[in-house]
Amino acid sequence: MKKGLLALMALPFLLPLGGCSSSTYHFVEADSSKGSVGYEIFVGSFRDSDGDGIGDFKGIEESLPYLEDLGIRRIWLTPIMPSHSYHKYDVDDYFAVDSSFGTMEDFSSLVDACHAKGIDIIIDLVLNHTSRYNQWFKDSAAARYAGEGGDGGAADDYMWADRVPAGEDDVYHYYSQAASYYLGAFSPDMPELNLDSPRIRKNIEDIVSFWLERQGIDGFRLDATTYYYEDDVEENVSFLTWFRETCEKVKEDVYIVGEAWGPDQATLARYASSKIHFFNFPTACEAANLGTSSYIGALKNSQTWLSFDRSLATASSLFEEEAGESGYLAPFISNHDMDRWGTYFNGVEDKSGLEKLAAAMMILSPGTPWMYYGEEILMNGLRGQDSSSDALRRQGMVWGDGVEKCKTPENRADINGETVGALEAQKDPQSLYQHYKRAINLRNAHNDLFEFGSFAQRNLNQADMASWMAFDISYEGKNYLLVHHKAGEEGQLALQGNYTVLDDLAVDGTAASYADGALTAGAYASILLEEGK
Repeated sequence: MKKGLLALMALPFLLPLGGCSSSTYHFVEADSSKGSVGYEIFVGSFRDSDGDGIGDFKGIEESLPYLEDLGIRRIWLTPIMPSHSYHKYDVDDYFAVDSSFGTMEDFSSLVDACHAKGIDIIIDLVLNHTSRYNQWFKDSAAARYAGEGGDGGAADDYMWADRVPAGEDDVYHYYSQAASYYLGAFSPDMPELNLDSPRIRKNIEDIVSFWLERQGIDGFRLDATTYYYEDDVEENVSFLTWFRETCEKVKEDVYIVGEAWGPDQATLARYASSKIHFFNFPTACEAANLGTSSYIGALKNSQTWLSFDRSLATASSLFEEEAGESGYLAPFISNHDMDRWGTYFNGVEDKSGLEKLAAAMMILSPGTPWMYYGEEILMNGLRGQDSSSDALRRQGMVWGDGVEKCKTPENRADINGETVGALEAQKDPQSLYQHYKRAINLRNAHNDLFEFGSFAQRNLNQADMASWMAFDISYEGKNYLLVHHKAGEEGQLALQGNYTVLDDLAVDGTAASYADGALTAGAYASILLEEGK
């Protein structure tokens, strides 16, 4: 029973830095059919093809060679359906696209172009609420006004009440055309659906069929899943399981990833028991989250560094226990609702090296990693203390080379004037873009190992723990070791056993090697080894 209120009802190769010119990388070219790294695109801010300042489908299609070069295998588009807001998380019509992004024919062309390049495409699907302008809401309000309800008709499609429940004055809103109050926890413009309504369930089935079958997309990102049944985890998991099964009837290999803010690793893994992927918020980065076990926090705080690997390994183990494999984890650093991390290492010694190691740590995490557009060029975007708007986190992608940026939503001032454009970063062998590309290529070359392998924390000697982190990975009867080196110079790590270096990344160009029980690795390096080979 949703929210317990029926009684009231009637989401190139790196050139070595100076001093290391003789060193090379172990570099394995990725199999183009492999890979799982995704890339989130805030559609209206990505690339404008017609000069109106708003990103669109044709602009994304024009940018596919850039994403293909980066090694991306999946893109997620934030809401594309008609809406009265710039962010479009209040849907007017689930069976159309917003005209500001182009036509349905433009969207179909984008889907075909993605598939031609081996890139899957998923779209945001908002099921917790609609907009007040959605016909479903209008029909429900009319039925409610007519005194209907309790019979599974339109009046039961939303969360109506004759009076405001005690203590919920801020989330219930009066609607004169229904002579009733409706639940809208996110906004008065976002009335919440009753997901127990048979009519709504049928509508969702139609939505799934429309987008997966008729439009040919590859899956969905589900918004605000913890709000479906107000943090009732088991009710949410039950609905998510139904949704996944509904999708699989249309597309057997559908990819679905959900947003569940806040839950600890155990609760998040419980959500993944629905066999839906879930973003790993506990290890993601946000300004207020730097003291916890996040990627950025681990590199800025020595105590957090010592616990981060335990947190990530625990997540892998819990997801495997609840969902059958850790591949349902979706690691990321930031997204459209979070402060960008472009400024987080400002004032820190070896800023560039730490940024590159953070990127590699995320890309080489268990599961299916996701990037947020522009993080590969360290775009800025802080919400700030004086603003309740997320617009600054969603500014126009900086392309450079004469490509105009999209307008900042809500007419906010541009704060990325000094950011080096993506097309320019492509040409710089030392750029963060190139390090992301190398990390993604490394991952793509061993994708199944990272996506489906079992990760466990390797206990290191106390003296080594300050600058080394290691994960044992088991996959298909073989054992591997992933090592991260948090130091700005070459170092050695003693290891018991016999290993072969399969692949490695280091910001100073030093190639990793293993001999006589010791791993030698360069500055801020990430190394993948196989045991007994």
